[in-house]
Order: sequence, then structure tokens, then C-alpha cells
Amino acid sequence: MGQGDEGKLGIGFMKPSSSTTTTTTTSTTHHHHHPFEGTHCYEPTEIVELRGRELLEAEGGAWHTIFLTKSTNPSMYNNDLWVCGSNYWGQLALPSKKNNSSSNQTPDFSTTNVPVMHPFFCGKRNPSTNPIQVCAGSNFNAVLCEDGSVYCFGCGSSGKTGMGHCRTVKTPTKLTSVPKNITSISTGSNHLMLLTSTGELYGVGWNFYGQCGYDQDIENIGKIKDTSTAPYMEGESLGKSEAYDIPRIKRLTGVEVQSVATGAYFTIITTSATSNKRKQEEIARKRNGIQVRRGFNDISIVTQL
Repeated sequence: MGQGDEGKLGIGFMKPSSSTTTTTTTSTTHHHHHPFEGTHCYEPTEIVELRGRELLEAEGGAWHTIFLTKSTNPSMYNNDLWVCGSNYWGQLALPSKKNNSSSNQTPDFSTTNVPVMHPFFCGKRNPSTNPIQVCAGSNFNAVLCEDGSVYCFGCGSSGKTGMGHCRTVKTPTKLTSVPKNITSISTGSNHLMLLTSTGELYGVGWNFYGQCGYDQDIENIGKIKDTSTAPYMEGESLGKSEAYDIPRIKRLTGVEVQSVATGAYFTIITTSATSNKRKQEEIARKRNGIQVRRGFNDISIVTQL
């Protein structure tokens, strides 16, 4: 329910329901109630394509939605990832449609108003492509797979896809810039956070408000040479570029992060009680001999209850 522009609700075409016409007992006036108006939906509506499937997660971006459903045969097949809505920035990562009459035809950044099962992640069981968590940013996605692999696709502005460039990527692309022991991911509007099994936190993307945990935004993409936001065309080589690693939040060194969550422009973490105690002792020692800088980029530690 809600705004349905670009088909992001996944419920298909919006048509007024003829079964919702009612007549009052106090007046001869007929009151017509339409759950749909234009592309918007004003009451909970089932997504028929997902009927009968066990839904694990659903994430909404600005103009698209991504769903994760449990495999019907987990020992044989991957979980299923579904997408709907706008594909303008490649956030659905669906194959582009081209006009066969012209090889130079611009790819069709089409939309789909019902969920489509993504062909890359479906199929026979493969830990490196079996999705266990999905996250949707404003116009990009991140997918965590069973073996700790992370795939990103969509708009890459500010380097938020973690690939060392700002280009739009329209196919699921595995990150080589992150540790292999990623256990949780979270996306804000334009940033990505990744948590490892050892409690280390990594962040990449737009850092204007300090949501990635760095002092300056430039630290985030300092090694990025390709800052163009033009999309990669199908078949275009990414080329060879300098090795890029997503930065670890050094201010959390010695702190065991247990969970991470993001809002549009902020990040929240929980930590273990023991690591929080060590951090507080470290801060106390610094205050005894060194003036601790406070303000815009300070990180607050939330102890898990």
C-alpha cells in the first residue's frame, strides 16, 4: 500500500475495485470507495506473485522493491530473490531490452510492476550465490550470500556500491573490496555498512553527515579514480583499476560490534558489554592526558541490553 509509482508496490496495474461500492442506509447516495487512485494504493493489497512462498525479507528503495523468499528445497536450490519497480539505475539488475534493428540502441531502462525472480541468484544450490540477506538503498541494492560473498548493483554515486568507482552497475557484481567473513549488511539511502563475524564494521558511500563513520567524505573514495556516474553498458569491460578496499571504521578498534542498522542518513550499532567497557576505559585514559575532540563526527556506542 502507498505510493506505487514505477510499479514498486509489486501489485500490478492499478484498477478501481468494483466490489467496493457501498450504499448507506441513511441516504440514497451511493458512496464509491476506490482502494486505488492513479498509481497509489490506499489499503493493504496482496502481492499475488509471492502467494504461498515463505517471505524472509522485503526491502524498499526510493523507486523499487526487493524480496527474498525461502527456497522450496533448501538442500537442492538457492533462496529466491525478486525485484520490481524502476530499473533506471540498474537497481533491478534485469537484462536490458535492445532494439535488434540497431546495435547502438540505448538499453531500455524498463520497469516491472510485479515481482520478477532474478535469474542470477535462482537455481541449484550454490553458497556463493545463495542469498540470505537483502538490503535496498535509494537506488541500489546489496545482497549477502551464504558463504559471506556480497553482491551490489545499481547506482554507484559516491562509491556506495564498494567497487572503487562511482559508475552505475546493472548486473549483480561480487565485491572484492571486503573481508570474506561478512555476516550482516545494511544500506542507508546512499551508504553501505558491512559487519564481520569478528565484530569489525566497514562503511562506504556518501558520508556528508558522518554516516559512514569517517572524518571526511574524501577518505571514503580517495582511491577512486573513475568518478563518472555514467552507467556501464552491457558487455563493457570494467577495466583494470587500482586495488580498492572498503575502509574499516578505525574509531571502533577494540569494540566488538554485534549488529548494525541504517536510516537514510545515519547508522546505529550495538556492541557487546565487554567491548564497551574497554572503549570507555580507553576514552577515560585519553581524557586524563589528551584533550578529546568532540562534535560533528563523534561516534556514540550503544550497549546491547
